[in-house]
Amino acid sequence: MQKAETLLLSKTALPVADLGRATKGAAYGFEGAARMWLKDYTGALAAFNNLELINNYHLMANFADANEYNHQNNDESLFEIQFEKKAGDPQDWNGSWNPPGGELGWIDSFSWPQELTGQGYDYGNPALWNSYQPGDKRKLLTIVGPGDTLASPGIVSALGG
Repeated sequence: MQKAETLLLSKTALPVADLGRATKGAAYGFEGAARMWLKDYTGALAAFNNLELINNYHLMANFADANEYNHQNNDESLFEIQFEKKAGDPQDWNGSWNPPGGELGWIDSFSWPQELTGQGYDYGNPALWNSYQPGDKRKLLTIVGPGDTLASPGIVSALGG
């Protein structure tokens, strides 16, 4: 990551056509995260406190907006992959776009709980679900457990709710 920090462009210098490419800020963020796992907290703090991160990345005012479709590539997002779908190409398992084919359909199919799509396999860790204090409004925007009501405005809207 330290080598990437010297080679990558700042988010503010990245041309619009290059949206989705790694940035200098992403490198600092990933370095900080890696140092946390290594228990190098001083090094992690130095990476996280780099002006590239402080000046260019900020928390969204509304927690619900952070992961909503209509807020892609926001200031809270350190790194997002951009998918491109050509007009007329299917969004499914056998799609001919984005070789070897159908990645977006695959990600979509397996990133939703099975109860919503009939085929998903993403199940939240019960420890995460149980870690929220009662009444924490972020919980249902992060993880949905048995008997919970989906709180994401974008997902509820997409499902016709």
